[in-house]
Amino acid sequence: MTPNADGPGMQWFTAARLGMFIHWGLYSTPGHHEWLQTYQKIAPEVYEKYSKYFDPDLYDPVHWVKTAKAAGMKYMVLTTNHHEGFSMWDTKLGDFNCINTPL
Repeated sequence: MTPNADGPGMQWFTAARLGMFIHWGLYSTPGHHEWLQTYQKIAPEVYEKYSKYFDPDLYDPVHWVKTAKAAGMKYMVLTTNHHEGFSMWDTKLGDFNCINTPL
């Protein structure tokens, strides 16, 4: 599917110009990038152990929104499910999510 470059969504996106993209998840526990499991060839059963230590102590979405607005940002995008399967919400598809961490 090719996006409509002249459609209302693209017009809004172009006019908004500045936004915040938050790509954050389980891989931040050991202080690495989102492809940690793949690049380091970590088996799923080993990688899943990071969820026991995932404690986003700086999780403060109200502060994020205030900061984004103060900087003139018009939108925010939060990655909520990652390619390794870890979800940033309670999902019925499994227990590999932030609800089942020390959060």
